[in-house]
Amino acid sequence: MKFYSDVLNKFFDTASECSEAEETYKLQKQEIEKQKKEQQALISKDKKELSDNIRLAEDNLAKAYEEYELAKDEAKKILEESNQKVLDLLNPAKEEIKKCQKARYDAISKFNQKYGAYTVQYTGDKAFQELKRTSNWLFDDFFKHFFW
Repeated sequence: MKFYSDVLNKFFDTASECSEAEETYKLQKQEIEKQKKEQQALISKDKKELSDNIRLAEDNLAKAYEEYELAKDEAKKILEESNQKVLDLLNPAKEEIKKCQKARYDAISKFNQKYGAYTVQYTGDKAFQELKRTSNWLFDDFFKHFFW
């Protein structure tokens, strides 16, 4: 007579073989379940460690951004201070240039009123120097606001 195992869906020659095979199958199944649980525990532990590392890296990144913003603010203050020092240094000289130019223009104007057009020809280095001065003043007066 043959014995059928509902658990294994197999036929066996004796009842003891059938029950022995079912017991072996149950033990193997329990062992596999135990290994799955251990593996899931290891995976869960590994995921937790990796996610903790990610959180730590995100915290460090946030701190680095905060430090960068503080350094940026400090750099901005230093730049403003240095720009102010440059302006304090250059403004008196600029005012002196403006006064001298006004005196020159007044003298030319008086000459023009009395004797007609005042003309001067510049050559060589003097011509280049006058062109450079004129172009710098034009830039400062007309185009300065477009580039800031």
